[in-house]
Amino acid sequence: MSSGNFFSSVQIQQRLKGGSERDSWFSPVIIGKYVISKAWKIAIRAGYFQDKTGIIIPTITPNAFKSTRLSLNFDYAPIKNIIYRLEARWLSSRGKIFKTTGMLTNNNFILATSIAFRFQRLFKGKYNSIKERKEEILYITLNKIEKSRLTDPKQ
Repeated sequence: MSSGNFFSSVQIQQRLKGGSERDSWFSPVIIGKYVISKAWKIAIRAGYFQDKTGIIIPTITPNAFKSTRLSLNFDYAPIKNIIYRLEARWLSSRGKIFKTTGMLTNNNFILATSIAFRFQRLFKGKYNSIKERKEEILYITLNKIEKSRLTDPKQ
């Protein structure tokens, strides 16, 4: 089974409070995923990140931070709550913004591995969804506030 997604983040913010200058950055990403089996998955990502004014990632180059990314990862989940990932990631930029072996370059290759553990509290069938649990917590909190107002007339 395979799937694909497209994401894009765009942020524009005021440089100074009350000022008219704006800083912006954006990052479109395309992700393709292939499920080999219940335990094994492969994903490939291609993306671009642009931050012309250095609001997120400051650099000293005239081109600011503009980078393309390509990564490939293999995920192995031996059980539901543990995922092991091996990822190869290549980054490229017009300007020399990556530091490797003491010098600046416009390419960067990373081989990384990680293990993620997922801890989840189970509600033992009392709730059909997390939304129902959150609604009950809100209801209990509002009731406590109301009771404290009734017992303390100063509130």
